[in-house]
Amino acid sequence: MVEIMWDDLFQQLSTTSFDGLHFIKEEVNGILQAMSQHGGIDVTSLHERVNDFLGNANQYVEETQLLSQKMKKELFDQQISGANQRLQDMRVRESQHAIHARDLEMKLTELGEKEDDLNKQLEEIANQKEEIGLSLQEDEKQLLDTQSAISRIENEDDLVSQTNLKKELETNLHDLKNFKLFP
Repeated sequence: MVEIMWDDLFQQLSTTSFDGLHFIKEEVNGILQAMSQHGGIDVTSLHERVNDFLGNANQYVEETQLLSQKMKKELFDQQISGANQRLQDMRVRESQHAIHARDLEMKLTELGEKEDDLNKQLEEIANQKEEIGLSLQEDEKQLLDTQSAISRIENEDDLVSQTNLKKELETNLHDLKNFKLFP
């Protein structure tokens, strides 16, 4: 009977996970007491070895949990460090973007001023063009007046020339009339 109890106890100890052994500790102690009462054998050394096994298993579970927590903390610290680094990088990029934005605003302001200057120059050119157009119209009018005057003068000159020619013809005719072929 003690042998069956031991086989059952060993089976239970070997199939239970290390982190679940603390749940069956009382049951194991109960089986060990039952073995010492029924078999009339001294199970003290077995009891000590089982308790050492359970103690070592408990210590293993605690250290595993501590290691897991330590790894989680290290991972958390790494994640925090990474997040802080990304935050710093973002701040640097934000600063660079702010500088770039300021530069663009300054260039935009300069372009706006240049556009204003160009608009003023364009307006001055338009005014000059209008003045030149008016001046050209006046010059064209003066040219037409001058051409008209020249035409009149030419007409007068032609008239004077014609009048002179007519007088000359009259003089020639008069000379012919007064010409004595036979004296």
